[in-house]
Amino acid sequence: MSANSSAMLQELGELRSRVAWLDEERRKYLRRVAELEQQLNAQERKRNDSEQRMLTLERELVQLKAQSSQYPQVDAKLQVLKDEIVQMIEQYDKRRLSAQDEAERRRRVEQEVQARELADLRKELPAIGRLQEAMELRQAEESRLAQLIGVLQNKANSFDSRLEDQSR
Repeated sequence: MSANSSAMLQELGELRSRVAWLDEERRKYLRRVAELEQQLNAQERKRNDSEQRMLTLERELVQLKAQSSQYPQVDAKLQVLKDEIVQMIEQYDKRRLSAQDEAERRRRVEQEVQARELADLRKELPAIGRLQEAMELRQAEESRLAQLIGVLQNKANSFDSRLEDQSR
């Protein structure tokens, strides 16, 4: 019986360790999500700055177009500027989308890992219930045996007393 209980205690200890590990992994996941949110917020601020810059450049472009009728070379320069702006915006959008995709991919991977670990834990939960039930049965049996031992000790003491009385 003691080997059985030590095995149960060992299994409970292992389960506790695993739950503690999963809790730590969840905390790491939450920290990583917070980091990714901060990165996303920084990217959004950069995008807003770029949009403001683009609006400023568009206003300047409108002003330059108004003056371009006076300068034939200005149109070519404006087109180059416009192309550069479009290219900058496209590059920014690609980087932003790539960062979002990577963050989403990492989040999905972490969720899948946690889902698998939770499924494994759920599989082990019935074993814990059986262990608890077995432990309760064992405690009841130990209590019954302790009572029986107490009764037997009382009878033995009584028997010893009678033997001493008879020998006197």
